[in-house]
Amino acid sequence: MNNVHIKRIKKHSTKGTVGILFINSKEICYTLELPDKNNKINVSCIPGNLSYDCSIVDSPTFGNVYEVCNVPDRTHILFHIANFLDDIKGCIALGDRYDEYEGKYVVWDSKVAFNRFMKYLNNEPFKLTITENLI
Repeated sequence: MNNVHIKRIKKHSTKGTVGILFINSKEICYTLELPDKNNKINVSCIPGNLSYDCSIVDSPTFGNVYEVCNVPDRTHILFHIANFLDDIKGCIALGDRYDEYEGKYVVWDSKVAFNRFMKYLNNEPFKLTITENLI
């Protein structure tokens, strides 16, 4: 089973949360999540310093994507293509670069990063660990 690790590197109360995603210790891309709002549905990133099971699902909106399971009090947390915080409702966007745009964190080249992520994992379930090493 693959081990996926998100090392969160930036968290801000309004700008969002940025991390680096590793698969089996290999750096793959950046992640973008909502700000930390105590795990509130549709407005918060998921809790860090925990591990989650992830499996492939067929989303009506995004097609084949990975879902983060066993998040306390939350469901339908997906990895999907997105660039802006307004594009995610508690999910995790992937990108090859991150930046700030109009006062919020963004990721760029999301489709490229997402496709690489999906290809690398080959529809196999994985364990996701999220740590917070903020800079």
